[in-house]
Parts: sequence; structure tokens; C-alpha cells
Amino acid sequence: MRAILFTWLFLALLSTWATADTIVLRNGERIETQGTWEENGVIKYFKDGTIAKGIPKENVSRIETDQTEAPAESSAAEPIPSEIDLGKQLSKKFTPRNPIEKAGSATVTIKTTVSSGSGFFITADGYILTNKHVIKGDEKKLKELEKKLRKAKEYLKRADRILKAERHKIKEMEKQIQSDRRYNTSYNIAVLNDARKQYRSRYAVYKKQKAMLEERDRKYRNLKTELILQKTIRIFLIDQTELRASIEKISDRLDLALLKLSGYKTPLIRLGQVRDVAQGDVLYAIGNPLNFSHSVSAGVFSGHQRGMLMISAPINPGNSGGPLVTAEGKVVGINTMKMVGDGVEGIGFAIPIDVAVHEFKDILEPHLTFSE
Repeated sequence: MRAILFTWLFLALLSTWATADTIVLRNGERIETQGTWEENGVIKYFKDGTIAKGIPKENVSRIETDQTEAPAESSAAEPIPSEIDLGKQLSKKFTPRNPIEKAGSATVTIKTTVSSGSGFFITADGYILTNKHVIKGDEKKLKELEKKLRKAKEYLKRADRILKAERHKIKEMEKQIQSDRRYNTSYNIAVLNDARKQYRSRYAVYKKQKAMLEERDRKYRNLKTELILQKTIRIFLIDQTELRASIEKISDRLDLALLKLSGYKTPLIRLGQVRDVAQGDVLYAIGNPLNFSHSVSAGVFSGHQRGMLMISAPINPGNSGGPLVTAEGKVVGINTMKMVGDGVEGIGFAIPIDVAVHEFKDILEPHLTFSE
């Protein structure tokens, strides 16, 4: 049980932005908050370090937002003036020698408070495709953490009940020894002292574990709130220049997200045709597996499985959200997951690029550059 209390995935909360939203109700009342979001028809908000119950959407007239970007952490390079073409700048530093390296120059590293992964420019004006779990965290892991928190709380409740019973037993022993001389013996006093000693020892452990649990619970709730309110994402180009991209849209049904880097002309990866990829064709997964920046792994296309592209190239942590490209450097998929288990090796999956483009069709269609 102690492992439940001491093993945690998220131990630190890194705050990189600040926001102040004002909810204006239909009756004219104004509620100052530290951030708002909609959930199941209810406008919820974060205020004074806690998540408020929320207000039915129909009772809200409007939400006034005033977001202020906090100072970024030290970046690898100075911000690039908006008039500079990022593609031209990067090609001077990293002249592509083949279509795969050219696609790599349009791939970015994405870092958030909970994870890191990859993404890539799909348009010349800064739209970036990636996985939802890269920017919002793995929902399965978040649920596992919530389950561990619940178990730890249940354990502490049981420990509290046991300690109360022990404390009551000690008091009864003390009363008995004090009120009845027959029990006032050296043996009974030794038993009482031993019970007191054990109680103090167990209570000290309980108190320490309770304090740790409360701190972990607080950090987890704050982190989850930050993920809900998160509006900007740190991205790194191939030369490690750090920039900030905004979250444009997150898919409700697929592991997809769309980001936007504003104010720059960006390199891009042209769209390939998924229907033209045949079994046995070599495909290339570009990304940042295990923090190896902008690396490439190759594998053959194995076939279509459950709406995904199955490939023999491994998709490791950090590859998620990166492009799966053909030998011509055209993107046909978004690297998403790998199969794990005993005896399983080198099986990866990617979301077809046409599925991703269709998911964000309303935003992307006017900006896309199709295959020639």
C-alpha cells in the first residue's frame, strides 16, 4: 500500500501563463475568475485555488477574457521576427539532402506540463497537427492516478479508524490501572507503555503519509485544472528555437489536436494520398522518441487495421503526433501509438492523414497545399 502513496507520475506543477476571465450573467452580475471552461452545458471556473461548481450555460450572457502570457523559460534562441520565413532560415542551417530531411524540418517538438511529443506544420501559415494526448495528457493515466488517489484516501481512512481504536484502548487501560490497584502492576504498566510507543510510531507514519497525500492531491487537482485551461503550447523547431503556439481545436472523438503558430511563414509537409500506399511500401516515422530530437525510423506498411495505418516502424514515447511520410516526404499519417506486451515488437499505428484533415476541415481546408 505504501507504493500507492509514494509512486506518482506528476510531482510538479509548472505554470506558464495566467488568465483572468469574467463571467457576465444575464441578470448583469459579474463573476471574476482565474479561468473558465464549458463542461456538459455548464460553465465551470477556477477561483481562489479551487474549481467552482459552475453555472448553467443558459444563465451566462458572455465571458470576457483577458489572457496575459507569462514570461517563458529561457529558450535556445531569441524569438524570430515575424517577417522572417522560418523555412528559409532553417534551410540555411539544415540544408535537406532528401525529402525525408525536408519533412523533418517541418516537424516540431511539443512540450507541456505533463508530457512531450511531436507535431508538424501542415500549412505554410503555421497550422500544426499533433495528438490530443500530447497536449492534454494521457486520459488513461490521469484516471489511473485518480484511482490511486482514491485508494490512498481509503487506506488512510482505515488507518485513522484503527488508530482511534488503539487510542481508545490505551485510554481504557490507563483508567483501569489508575482506578483499580489490582491492575497497577509492573507488567500492565509495561504493556501500556509498549502500546503507547507503538501508537506514537504508527501515528507519526500516518501523519506523514496524510500530509504527503494532501500535497499530491492538491498538485494533481491544480495540474488537472491547468490542463483544462491551457491555451498555449511550447514548440521547438529543428534548431531548438522555442516558440509558443495556441490551441485551435481539440477533437472530441479522435486523438487529434490542431495548433497554430501565428505571425510566421512556416515550412510544411505536403499531403500524400493514403489510398496510394500499398502493403510493403517503406514509410518513415519522424519525431522525438525518448528525447532524441528529430530522429527517423523506417518500417513497412502492414495494412489498415481498425481505421489506423499499421506499420513495422516502432512508435516510441515522443514519436506521438509526428508525421508518417512516404519516400517522397509526403505525409500519410500521424504517429499515435504502439502495441506493447510480451513478445510484441515493432508494431506501430498512425491515424490516416485524410481522417485528420477531415476532422479539422472547417479550419484547414482554405490553407492546405495538396500533393502535386
